[in-house]
Amino acid sequence: MRLLAALAFAVASGNGALFALLPELQDRNGLPTWTLGPVVAASFVAGLGAQIGLARFADRGHARRMVLGGLCAACAGALLTGTATGLPQLVLGRAATGLGAALAVTAARKLVVVLRPEAVGRALGSLLVFDIVGFVLGAPIAAAIATRSSLPVAFGVIAAGIAVLVPAVARVRFPPVPVVVRRTDERPVLRRLLGRRRLRAALLLGVATYGAIGVFDTIWARYLADLGSSPLVISATLAAFGLPLAVAAPIGGRIADRYGALRADLVGVIVSVPFMAAYGWSSSVLVLTGIAVAHCLVDGVNFPATQAAVVAECDPDEVAAGQGLLAATQQSTAAVAALVIAPVYGAYGVTVTFGGAAAVMVLAWLGALANLGVGRQRGLRG
Repeated sequence: MRLLAALAFAVASGNGALFALLPELQDRNGLPTWTLGPVVAASFVAGLGAQIGLARFADRGHARRMVLGGLCAACAGALLTGTATGLPQLVLGRAATGLGAALAVTAARKLVVVLRPEAVGRALGSLLVFDIVGFVLGAPIAAAIATRSSLPVAFGVIAAGIAVLVPAVARVRFPPVPVVVRRTDERPVLRRLLGRRRLRAALLLGVATYGAIGVFDTIWARYLADLGSSPLVISATLAAFGLPLAVAAPIGGRIADRYGALRADLVGVIVSVPFMAAYGWSSSVLVLTGIAVAHCLVDGVNFPATQAAVVAECDPDEVAAGQGLLAATQQSTAAVAALVIAPVYGAYGVTVTFGGAAAVMVLAWLGALANLGVGRQRGLRG
């Protein structure tokens, strides 16, 4: 479990570095604002392809290979991002990072569920803590290094931190995966999963929460930079709301285990909608950070609850495929959000940008209710 936590931390640190340094990468390469969308979306699109096509192999005994391949890809992506001299190289670097994160983290989730089947929500929430902390700390570390040295050095340090885990993963003995369950439904696994209404509801709740990730990854740093914030201030805001999310995630996992993952997720998502809309109504960095802290405390329930809700609808040999499908849904949502949000922000400003994102969250939440069946008692269990 410690090694899985370390790899989640290391891979996430690369995304945190980009989050803080995206305006500097943009300025160094002389890129217009609209290019932020393709740069951020490249990571999500590559992750989407890996989740759809490769996640199921963690259910078939290939977790070690997936983790090793993911670490190598994430390391290469950090190096490419830091040394990019134009848009194509930057997009390629982000794509490699997204591919690496998808492979490594999906396999890690599968292994966590195998190790802790009696407390899935809590185990996934604990893994999420290290993912969040890696993202949060990767930003200020990279920003501080870049300020004192250069962008290539900052991303080189991140790459080195990922690379040191490769020998450890190569030596560790992972737990065996469950045997394949015999079933009468022989459809491909993704078609089987998508045929389950409660799982579709969980996916839609994942859309609601992860659309916010695409929005934040694309314009938060740009927005604060436009308000006059430095990279270190941007990193500080990230830590200010990322660390409460890390604290809340294990608690959210326990709430999901106790009261039902779907029920907890439904409540959490609708509570988070006003926070998303509120970002567009202030130009104070302090106020925006306060809103984000409250928002992330709620998302500390939403993220592990969504993952646990998907696990609950999967057979033992479908867990990685289910997590891959969830991540693919989230990655595609974030990719679309990244591509749309940058030009919307440039043309219409923050009020329309965050208000529109909040409206999409409401639509996804209503879609989840429709799949469960409004008013059906069985639709609100578990």
